Amino acid sequence: QSYQAFAEAENDTTAVGFTNLQSLTIAIKPNLPASLERETLLHEILHAIIQTQGGVFSTTKREELEEATVSAITPMLLTVMRQNEYLLEYILGD
Repeated sequence: QSYQAFAEAENDTTAVGFTNLQSLTIAIKPNLPASLERETLLHEILHAIIQTQGGVFSTTKREELEEATVSAITPMLLTVMRQNEYLLEYILGD
């Protein structure tokens, strides 16, 4: 399934990524700069984590709060991982 078809299905052609828990897919807009593609992938993974955990946000503005939270966390988490090259290896280690 193409990103465009997915974007149209989600009624948002301005987003650069989407998470669909029903199909267990993440779609990323093609031809993004590599750094934006990586950030978008992590951003969508964070959405998937939050949504899989039952959506920790249960207010009427859940979507806005979730988006703001994920947007705030994503670049900082990438920075932490980039500045600590052995961090993921350590965390994922046996």
